Amino acid sequence: MSPITVIWSMVASTCLTLAVVQGGVWWRRREAREHALFALAAVGTALLAATELWMMHAATPGEFGRAVRWLHVPAWLVVVPLLGFERLYLRAGRPSLGWTTVGIGSLSLMLNFVFSPNLNYRAITSVHQVPWFGEPVTVATGVPNPWMLIGQLGLLLWVIFSMDAALMVWRRGERQKAIMVGGSVAFFALAGTAQSVLVFWGVLQSPITASLFFLGIILAMSYELSSEMFRVAEIGRALRVSQDDLAFSRSETLSLSGRLILAQDDERARLARAIHDGLSQSLALLAVELDLLGQDPPQAPEQVKGRVEGLASQVKAMSADVHRIAHGLHPAKLEQLGLAAAMAGHCREVERVHGVAVRCECRDVSRWLPPDIALCLYSVTQESLQNVIKHSGAKRATVDLAAVDGEMRLSIADDGKGFDLEAVRAGAGLGLLSMRERVRLVRGRIEWRSRPGAGTRVEVRVPLPAAGTKG
Repeated sequence: MSPITVIWSMVASTCLTLAVVQGGVWWRRREAREHALFALAAVGTALLAATELWMMHAATPGEFGRAVRWLHVPAWLVVVPLLGFERLYLRAGRPSLGWTTVGIGSLSLMLNFVFSPNLNYRAITSVHQVPWFGEPVTVATGVPNPWMLIGQLGLLLWVIFSMDAALMVWRRGERQKAIMVGGSVAFFALAGTAQSVLVFWGVLQSPITASLFFLGIILAMSYELSSEMFRVAEIGRALRVSQDDLAFSRSETLSLSGRLILAQDDERARLARAIHDGLSQSLALLAVELDLLGQDPPQAPEQVKGRVEGLASQVKAMSADVHRIAHGLHPAKLEQLGLAAAMAGHCREVERVHGVAVRCECRDVSRWLPPDIALCLYSVTQESLQNVIKHSGAKRATVDLAAVDGEMRLSIADDGKGFDLEAVRAGAGLGLLSMRERVRLVRGRIEWRSRPGAGTRVEVRVPLPAAGTKG
Protein backbone atom coordinates (compact mmCIF):
# COMPACT_ATOMS: atom_id res chain seq x y z
CA MET A 1 0.00 0.00 0.00
CA SER A 2 1.36 3.43 -0.97
CA PRO A 3 2.29 6.00 1.70
CA ILE A 4 -0.38 8.42 0.49
CA THR A 5 -3.06 5.77 0.74
CA VAL A 6 -1.89 4.92 4.26
CA ILE A 7 -1.87 8.59 5.35
CA TRP A 8 -5.29 9.44 3.95
CA SER A 9 -6.74 6.19 5.27
CA MET A 10 -5.41 7.08 8.72
CA VAL A 11 -7.02 10.53 8.42
CA ALA A 12 -10.36 8.93 7.55
CA SER A 13 -10.18 6.29 10.29
CA THR A 14 -9.18 8.87 12.92
CA CYS A 15 -12.13 11.07 11.99
CA LEU A 16 -14.58 8.15 11.96
CA THR A 17 -13.34 7.00 15.39
CA LEU A 18 -13.85 10.48 16.84
CA ALA A 19 -17.26 10.67 15.16
CA VAL A 20 -18.34 7.42 16.86
CA VAL A 21 -17.14 8.65 20.25
CA GLN A 22 -18.83 12.05 20.11
CA GLY A 23 -21.89 10.60 18.40
CA GLY A 24 -22.21 8.20 21.33
CA VAL A 25 -22.08 11.15 23.72
CA TRP A 26 -24.91 12.83 21.81
CA TRP A 27 -26.90 9.57 21.76
CA ARG A 28 -26.79 9.41 25.55
CA ARG A 29 -27.39 13.15 25.97
CA ARG A 30 -29.68 14.33 23.20
CA GLU A 31 -29.55 17.91 24.41
CA ALA A 32 -25.78 18.02 23.64
CA ARG A 33 -26.30 18.93 19.97
CA GLU A 34 -22.77 20.23 19.59
CA HIS A 35 -21.51 16.64 19.89
CA ALA A 36 -23.82 15.55 17.05
CA LEU A 37 -22.58 18.40 14.85
CA PHE A 38 -18.98 17.47 15.61
CA ALA A 39 -19.70 13.85 14.64
CA LEU A 40 -21.18 15.00 11.30
CA ALA A 41 -18.15 17.19 10.62
CA ALA A 42 -15.80 14.30 11.44
CA VAL A 43 -17.69 12.00 9.03
CA GLY A 44 -17.52 14.72 6.39
CA THR A 45 -13.75 15.01 6.86
CA ALA A 46 -13.38 11.23 6.45
CA LEU A 47 -15.40 11.35 3.21
CA LEU A 48 -13.34 14.34 2.07
CA ALA A 49 -10.14 12.32 2.58
CA ALA A 50 -11.60 9.44 0.55
CA THR A 51 -12.63 11.79 -2.28
CA GLU A 52 -9.16 13.42 -2.35
CA LEU A 53 -7.60 9.96 -2.59
CA TRP A 54 -9.93 9.29 -5.55
CA MET A 55 -8.73 12.50 -7.22
CA MET A 56 -5.06 11.65 -6.66
CA HIS A 57 -5.54 8.23 -8.33
CA ALA A 58 -7.83 9.39 -11.17
CA ALA A 59 -6.69 8.08 -14.57
CA THR A 60 -8.72 10.29 -16.96
CA PRO A 61 -9.98 13.90 -17.11
CA GLY A 62 -13.57 12.64 -16.81
CA GLU A 63 -12.82 10.64 -13.67
CA PHE A 64 -10.97 13.60 -12.17
CA GLY A 65 -13.93 15.90 -12.95
CA ARG A 66 -16.40 13.52 -11.28
CA ALA A 67 -14.15 13.33 -8.22
CA VAL A 68 -13.98 17.14 -7.99
CA ARG A 69 -17.76 17.37 -8.36
CA TRP A 70 -18.36 14.96 -5.49
CA LEU A 71 -15.67 16.70 -3.41
CA HIS A 72 -18.15 19.52 -2.76
CA VAL A 73 -20.56 17.23 -0.87
CA PRO A 74 -18.23 16.25 2.00
CA ALA A 75 -16.82 19.80 2.00
CA TRP A 76 -20.35 21.13 2.64
CA LEU A 77 -20.84 18.39 5.25
CA VAL A 78 -17.75 19.66 7.07
CA VAL A 79 -18.28 23.41 6.87
CA VAL A 80 -21.97 23.66 7.84
CA PRO A 81 -21.82 21.38 10.94
CA LEU A 82 -18.58 23.02 12.11
CA LEU A 83 -20.19 26.44 11.81
CA GLY A 84 -23.15 25.21 13.86
CA PHE A 85 -20.76 23.62 16.36
CA GLU A 86 -18.96 26.93 16.86
CA ARG A 87 -22.24 28.74 17.36
CA LEU A 88 -23.53 26.25 19.98
CA TYR A 89 -20.31 25.44 21.79
CA LEU A 90 -18.84 28.93 21.90
CA ARG A 91 -22.20 30.71 22.26
CA ALA A 92 -20.71 33.34 19.99
CA GLY A 93 -20.67 34.44 16.36
CA ARG A 94 -23.09 36.66 14.50
CA PRO A 95 -26.16 34.65 13.39
CA SER A 96 -26.65 36.77 10.27
CA LEU A 97 -23.08 36.08 9.14
CA GLY A 98 -23.48 32.39 9.92
CA TRP A 99 -26.70 32.03 7.93
CA THR A 100 -25.18 33.96 5.03
CA THR A 101 -22.24 31.55 5.01
CA VAL A 102 -24.56 28.53 5.03
CA GLY A 103 -26.67 30.05 2.24
CA ILE A 104 -23.69 30.78 -0.03
CA GLY A 105 -22.18 27.35 0.68
CA SER A 106 -25.47 25.63 -0.19
CA LEU A 107 -25.80 27.71 -3.37
CA SER A 108 -22.31 26.73 -4.49
CA LEU A 109 -23.15 23.05 -3.82
CA MET A 110 -26.22 23.26 -6.06
CA LEU A 111 -24.34 25.13 -8.81
CA ASN A 112 -21.65 22.46 -8.65
CA PHE A 113 -24.17 19.93 -10.00
CA VAL A 114 -25.47 22.40 -12.58
CA PHE A 115 -22.15 23.15 -14.27
CA SER A 116 -20.26 20.54 -16.20
CA PRO A 117 -17.91 19.02 -15.29
CA ASN A 118 -18.15 20.89 -11.94
CA LEU A 119 -18.14 24.28 -10.27
CA ASN A 120 -14.35 24.58 -10.40
CA TYR A 121 -13.64 23.84 -14.06
CA ARG A 122 -15.31 24.80 -17.31
CA ALA A 123 -13.29 22.07 -18.90
CA ILE A 124 -10.52 19.68 -17.89
CA THR A 125 -8.16 19.38 -20.83
CA SER A 126 -5.75 16.84 -19.42
CA VAL A 127 -4.46 15.09 -16.35
CA HIS A 128 -0.89 14.24 -15.53
CA GLN A 129 1.06 12.94 -12.62
CA VAL A 130 3.51 14.78 -10.40
CA PRO A 131 5.74 13.32 -7.69
CA TRP A 132 4.38 13.93 -4.21
CA PHE A 133 5.44 12.26 -0.95
CA GLY A 134 7.65 9.97 -2.98
CA GLU A 135 4.97 8.71 -5.39
CA PRO A 136 3.10 10.02 -8.44
CA VAL A 137 -0.33 11.63 -7.93
CA THR A 138 -2.81 12.97 -10.47
CA VAL A 139 -3.29 16.72 -11.06
CA ALA A 140 -5.39 18.40 -13.72
CA THR A 141 -4.94 21.09 -16.33
CA GLY A 142 -8.07 22.89 -17.37
CA VAL A 143 -10.08 26.10 -17.71
CA PRO A 144 -11.07 27.57 -14.29
CA ASN A 145 -14.74 28.33 -13.79
CA PRO A 146 -15.26 31.89 -12.41
CA TRP A 147 -18.40 30.70 -10.63
CA MET A 148 -16.23 28.89 -8.14
CA LEU A 149 -15.67 32.29 -6.54
CA ILE A 150 -19.09 31.77 -4.90
CA GLY A 151 -17.85 28.69 -3.06
CA GLN A 152 -14.58 30.37 -2.16
CA LEU A 153 -16.53 33.39 -0.87
CA GLY A 154 -18.51 31.03 1.38
CA LEU A 155 -15.25 29.60 2.80
CA LEU A 156 -13.90 33.11 3.36
CA LEU A 157 -17.09 34.12 5.19
CA TRP A 158 -16.71 31.01 7.37
CA VAL A 159 -13.20 32.11 8.31
CA ILE A 160 -14.53 35.61 9.14
CA PHE A 161 -17.35 34.11 11.23
CA SER A 162 -14.84 31.96 13.15
CA MET A 163 -12.49 34.86 13.81
CA ASP A 164 -15.39 37.03 14.99
CA ALA A 165 -16.66 34.26 17.31
CA ALA A 166 -13.16 33.66 18.69
CA LEU A 167 -12.79 37.38 19.42
CA MET A 168 -16.12 37.41 21.30
CA VAL A 169 -15.08 34.43 23.39
CA TRP A 170 -11.64 35.96 24.07
CA ARG A 171 -13.27 39.15 25.35
CA ARG A 172 -15.52 37.01 27.55
CA GLY A 173 -12.41 35.64 29.26
CA GLU A 174 -12.63 32.05 27.90
CA ARG A 175 -9.30 32.20 26.15
CA GLN A 176 -8.68 28.47 25.84
CA LYS A 177 -11.97 28.02 23.98
CA ALA A 178 -11.18 31.02 21.79
CA ILE A 179 -7.83 29.55 20.75
CA MET A 180 -8.70 25.85 20.53
CA VAL A 181 -12.00 26.23 18.66
CA GLY A 182 -12.30 29.63 17.02
CA GLY A 183 -8.57 30.05 16.44
CA SER A 184 -8.02 26.56 15.03
CA VAL A 185 -10.98 26.90 12.64
CA ALA A 186 -9.80 30.28 11.42
CA PHE A 187 -6.20 29.10 10.91
CA PHE A 188 -6.77 25.70 9.30
CA ALA A 189 -9.79 26.79 7.24
CA LEU A 190 -7.87 29.77 5.87
CA ALA A 191 -4.86 27.59 5.06
CA GLY A 192 -7.00 24.90 3.40
CA THR A 193 -8.97 27.49 1.42
CA ALA A 194 -5.78 29.19 0.23
CA GLN A 195 -4.31 25.87 -0.95
CA SER A 196 -7.52 24.92 -2.81
CA VAL A 197 -7.78 28.34 -4.48
CA LEU A 198 -4.18 28.16 -5.71
CA VAL A 199 -4.72 24.66 -7.11
CA PHE A 200 -8.04 25.32 -8.87
CA TRP A 201 -6.81 28.58 -10.41
CA GLY A 202 -3.76 26.77 -11.76
CA VAL A 203 -1.17 28.61 -9.66
CA LEU A 204 -0.05 25.50 -7.76
CA GLN A 205 0.51 22.06 -9.27
CA SER A 206 -0.49 19.96 -6.29
CA PRO A 207 -3.30 17.64 -5.19
CA ILE A 208 -6.10 19.00 -3.00
CA THR A 209 -5.31 18.25 0.67
CA ALA A 210 -8.18 20.02 2.46
CA SER A 211 -8.81 16.94 4.62
CA LEU A 212 -5.42 17.38 6.30
CA PHE A 213 -6.32 20.94 7.28
CA PHE A 214 -9.79 19.93 8.44
CA LEU A 215 -8.20 17.12 10.47
CA GLY A 216 -6.37 19.82 12.44
CA ILE A 217 -9.73 21.43 13.23
CA ILE A 218 -11.27 18.09 14.20
CA LEU A 219 -8.38 17.23 16.53
CA ALA A 220 -8.45 20.65 18.19
CA MET A 221 -12.21 20.45 18.75
CA SER A 222 -11.96 16.86 19.97
CA TYR A 223 -9.35 17.92 22.51
CA GLU A 224 -11.56 20.76 23.72
CA LEU A 225 -14.62 18.53 23.97
CA SER A 226 -12.65 15.89 25.85
CA SER A 227 -11.30 18.52 28.24
CA GLU A 228 -14.83 19.78 28.75
CA MET A 229 -16.04 16.26 29.49
CA PHE A 230 -13.22 15.75 31.98
CA ARG A 231 -14.08 19.05 33.64
CA VAL A 232 -17.74 18.08 33.85
CA ALA A 233 -16.80 14.66 35.25
CA GLU A 234 -14.52 16.29 37.83
CA ILE A 235 -17.24 18.75 38.81
CA GLY A 236 -19.67 15.86 39.12
CA ARG A 237 -17.22 13.91 41.27
CA ALA A 238 -16.63 16.95 43.49
CA LEU A 239 -20.39 17.47 43.74
CA ARG A 240 -20.91 13.84 44.79
CA VAL A 241 -18.17 14.19 47.40
CA SER A 242 -19.76 17.40 48.67
CA GLN A 243 -23.15 15.72 48.81
CA ASP A 244 -21.66 12.79 50.73
CA ASP A 245 -19.92 15.19 53.10
CA LEU A 246 -23.15 17.13 53.54
CA ALA A 247 -25.11 13.96 54.24
CA PHE A 248 -22.45 12.87 56.72
CA SER A 249 -22.48 16.31 58.36
CA ARG A 250 -26.26 16.20 58.65
CA SER A 251 -26.10 12.73 60.16
CA GLU A 252 -23.33 13.83 62.51
CA THR A 253 -25.29 16.96 63.46
CA LEU A 254 -28.40 14.92 64.22
CA SER A 255 -26.33 12.49 66.26
CA LEU A 256 -24.63 15.35 68.09
CA SER A 257 -27.98 17.04 68.77
CA GLY A 258 -29.39 13.84 70.24
CA ARG A 259 -26.33 13.24 72.35
CA LEU A 260 -26.31 16.84 73.55
CA ILE A 261 -29.93 16.49 74.64
CA LEU A 262 -29.06 13.32 76.54
CA ALA A 263 -26.00 15.01 78.04
CA GLN A 264 -28.13 17.99 79.02
CA ASP A 265 -30.62 15.70 80.71
CA ASP A 266 -27.78 13.88 82.50
CA GLU A 267 -26.33 17.20 83.64
CA ARG A 268 -29.70 18.34 84.93
CA ALA A 269 -30.09 15.06 86.81
CA ARG A 270 -26.58 15.47 88.27
CA LEU A 271 -27.33 19.01 89.37
CA ALA A 272 -30.65 17.88 90.86
CA ARG A 273 -28.87 15.16 92.85
CA ALA A 274 -26.17 17.61 93.95
CA ILE A 275 -28.77 20.09 95.15
CA HIS A 276 -31.00 17.44 96.73
CA ASP A 277 -28.30 15.29 98.35
CA GLY A 278 -26.05 18.16 99.32
CA LEU A 279 -27.54 21.60 99.53
CA SER A 280 -31.12 20.52 100.29
CA GLN A 281 -30.05 18.22 103.12
CA SER A 282 -27.72 20.87 104.52
CA LEU A 283 -30.56 23.40 104.52
CA ALA A 284 -32.85 20.89 106.19
CA LEU A 285 -30.22 20.21 108.85
CA LEU A 286 -29.69 23.94 109.35
CA ALA A 287 -33.43 24.41 109.74
CA VAL A 288 -33.53 21.68 112.40
CA GLU A 289 -30.58 23.23 114.24
CA LEU A 290 -32.21 26.66 114.20
CA ASP A 291 -35.51 25.19 115.39
CA LEU A 292 -33.78 23.42 118.27
CA LEU A 293 -31.91 26.59 119.09
CA GLY A 294 -35.18 28.48 119.26
CA GLN A 295 -36.93 25.86 121.41
CA ASP A 296 -34.09 25.34 123.85
CA PRO A 297 -31.68 28.25 123.76
CA PRO A 298 -28.51 27.68 125.82
CA GLN A 299 -28.08 29.77 128.94
CA ALA A 300 -24.33 30.09 129.05
CA PRO A 301 -22.70 32.59 126.69
CA GLU A 302 -20.05 30.06 125.77
CA GLN A 303 -22.74 27.58 124.66
CA VAL A 304 -24.47 30.26 122.59
CA LYS A 305 -21.18 31.13 120.93
CA GLY A 306 -20.44 27.46 120.14
CA ARG A 307 -23.91 26.89 118.65
CA VAL A 308 -23.66 30.05 116.49
CA GLU A 309 -20.19 29.14 115.27
CA GLY A 310 -21.46 25.68 114.29
CA LEU A 311 -24.37 27.22 112.36
CA ALA A 312 -21.99 29.69 110.67
CA SER A 313 -19.78 26.80 109.63
CA GLN A 314 -22.75 25.05 108.03
CA VAL A 315 -23.73 28.25 106.18
CA LYS A 316 -20.18 28.62 104.87
CA ALA A 317 -20.20 25.01 103.64
CA MET A 318 -23.50 25.61 101.87
CA SER A 319 -22.09 28.80 100.31
CA ALA A 320 -19.13 26.82 99.00
CA ASP A 321 -21.52 24.23 97.53
CA VAL A 322 -23.55 26.96 95.82
CA HIS A 323 -20.36 28.52 94.46
CA ARG A 324 -19.16 25.16 93.13
CA ILE A 325 -22.49 24.43 91.42
CA ALA A 326 -22.71 27.93 89.92
CA HIS A 327 -19.12 27.74 88.72
CA GLY A 328 -19.90 24.45 86.98
CA LEU A 329 -22.79 26.09 85.16
CA HIS A 330 -20.84 29.20 84.15
CA PRO A 331 -17.39 30.33 85.31
CA ALA A 332 -17.99 33.74 86.86
CA LYS A 333 -14.23 34.29 87.02
CA LEU A 334 -14.21 34.86 83.28
CA GLU A 335 -16.26 38.01 83.65
CA GLN A 336 -14.69 39.09 86.92
CA LEU A 337 -10.98 38.41 86.32
CA GLY A 338 -10.59 37.67 82.59
CA LEU A 339 -9.58 34.52 80.70
CA ALA A 340 -5.94 34.31 81.81
CA ALA A 341 -6.73 34.49 85.54
CA ALA A 342 -9.71 32.12 85.20
CA MET A 343 -7.63 29.51 83.39
CA ALA A 344 -4.76 29.80 85.87
CA GLY A 345 -7.22 29.36 88.75
CA HIS A 346 -8.80 26.31 87.12
CA CYS A 347 -5.37 24.73 86.53
CA ARG A 348 -4.47 25.23 90.22
CA GLU A 349 -7.76 23.65 91.28
CA VAL A 350 -7.14 20.60 89.03
CA GLU A 351 -3.65 20.27 90.48
CA ARG A 352 -4.93 20.57 94.08
CA VAL A 353 -7.92 18.25 93.77
CA HIS A 354 -6.66 15.58 91.35
CA GLY A 355 -2.92 15.57 91.95
CA VAL A 356 -1.93 16.20 88.31
CA ALA A 357 0.87 18.77 87.97
CA VAL A 358 -0.51 21.42 85.61
CA ARG A 359 1.72 24.23 84.36
CA CYS A 360 -0.29 27.15 82.97
CA GLU A 361 1.30 29.95 80.96
CA CYS A 362 -0.65 32.86 79.43
CA ARG A 363 1.10 35.46 77.28
CA ASP A 364 -0.27 38.72 75.89
CA VAL A 365 -3.87 37.70 76.68
CA SER A 366 -6.13 40.72 76.75
CA ARG A 367 -8.38 41.22 79.74
CA TRP A 368 -11.12 42.26 77.31
CA LEU A 369 -11.40 39.32 74.96
CA PRO A 370 -14.79 38.86 73.24
CA PRO A 371 -16.95 36.80 75.65
CA ASP A 372 -17.68 34.04 73.11
CA ILE A 373 -13.97 33.48 72.40
CA ALA A 374 -13.04 33.57 76.09
CA LEU A 375 -15.78 31.07 76.99
CA CYS A 376 -14.80 28.79 74.07
CA LEU A 377 -11.12 28.65 75.08
CA TYR A 378 -11.97 28.18 78.76
CA SER A 379 -14.45 25.37 77.99
CA VAL A 380 -11.97 23.58 75.70
CA THR A 381 -9.38 23.79 78.49
CA GLN A 382 -11.87 22.43 81.03
CA GLU A 383 -12.88 19.53 78.78
CA SER A 384 -9.28 18.72 77.80
CA LEU A 385 -8.07 18.65 81.41
CA GLN A 386 -11.09 16.54 82.33
CA ASN A 387 -10.00 14.03 79.66
CA VAL A 388 -6.48 14.15 81.10
CA ILE A 389 -7.86 13.32 84.55
CA LYS A 390 -10.26 10.59 83.43
CA HIS A 391 -8.51 8.82 80.57
CA SER A 392 -4.83 9.65 80.12
CA GLY A 393 -3.24 8.55 83.38
CA ALA A 394 -0.91 11.53 83.01
CA LYS A 395 1.27 12.89 85.79
CA ARG A 396 1.91 16.26 84.18
CA ALA A 397 0.08 18.58 81.83
CA THR A 398 0.79 21.98 80.31
CA VAL A 399 -1.64 24.69 79.24
CA ASP A 400 -0.23 27.37 76.97
CA LEU A 401 -2.32 30.36 75.84
CA ALA A 402 -1.01 33.24 73.74
CA ALA A 403 -2.15 35.95 71.36
CA VAL A 404 -0.03 35.64 68.19
CA ASP A 405 -0.49 37.29 64.77
CA GLY A 406 -4.10 38.30 65.29
CA GLU A 407 -5.31 35.02 66.74
CA MET A 408 -5.54 33.21 70.04
CA ARG A 409 -3.49 30.01 70.20
CA LEU A 410 -4.23 27.44 72.88
CA SER A 411 -2.25 24.27 73.47
CA ILE A 412 -3.00 21.59 76.07
CA ALA A 413 -0.49 18.71 76.28
CA ASP A 414 -0.01 15.78 78.65
CA ASP A 415 2.43 12.90 79.17
CA GLY A 416 -0.29 10.27 79.40
CA LYS A 417 -0.89 7.05 77.51
CA GLY A 418 -2.37 8.72 74.41
CA PHE A 419 -4.88 7.07 72.07
CA ASP A 420 -5.48 5.91 68.48
CA LEU A 421 -6.56 9.12 66.76
CA GLU A 422 -8.22 7.43 63.76
CA ALA A 423 -10.25 5.08 65.97
CA VAL A 424 -11.44 7.97 68.11
CA ARG A 425 -12.34 10.05 65.03
CA ALA A 426 -14.44 7.19 63.69
CA GLY A 427 -16.53 7.18 66.87
CA ALA A 428 -15.82 10.58 68.36
CA GLY A 429 -17.15 11.04 71.85
CA LEU A 430 -19.40 13.86 72.90
CA GLY A 431 -16.51 15.73 74.51
CA LEU A 432 -14.49 15.90 71.27
CA LEU A 433 -17.56 16.77 69.21
CA SER A 434 -18.63 19.54 71.58
CA MET A 435 -15.11 21.00 71.59
CA ARG A 436 -14.99 20.97 67.80
CA GLU A 437 -18.42 22.58 67.58
CA ARG A 438 -17.51 25.28 70.10
CA VAL A 439 -14.37 26.17 68.17
CA ARG A 440 -16.22 26.14 64.84
CA LEU A 441 -18.78 28.63 66.17
CA VAL A 442 -16.00 31.20 66.77
CA ARG A 443 -14.52 30.49 63.29
CA GLY A 444 -11.53 28.65 64.75
CA ARG A 445 -9.72 25.37 64.15
CA ILE A 446 -8.99 22.55 66.57
CA GLU A 447 -6.62 19.64 66.08
CA TRP A 448 -5.75 16.63 68.19
CA ARG A 449 -2.33 14.99 67.99
CA SER A 450 -1.88 11.70 69.79
CA ARG A 451 -0.68 8.15 69.47
CA PRO A 452 -0.60 5.29 71.97
CA GLY A 453 2.16 5.73 74.53
CA ALA A 454 3.10 9.24 73.41
CA GLY A 455 0.65 11.53 75.20
CA THR A 456 -1.86 13.91 73.66
CA ARG A 457 -1.74 17.49 72.43
CA VAL A 458 -4.79 19.66 71.67
CA GLU A 459 -4.14 22.75 69.55
CA VAL A 460 -6.71 25.48 69.00
CA ARG A 461 -6.48 28.60 66.84
CA VAL A 462 -9.19 31.24 66.96
CA PRO A 463 -8.97 34.46 64.92
CA LEU A 464 -9.44 37.67 66.86
CA PRO A 465 -11.83 40.30 65.50
CA ALA A 466 -10.21 43.25 63.80
CA ALA A 467 -9.75 46.39 65.85
CA GLY A 468 -12.91 48.43 65.94
CA THR A 469 -15.28 45.51 65.34
CA LYS A 470 -17.59 44.14 67.95
CA GLY A 471 -16.71 40.76 69.40
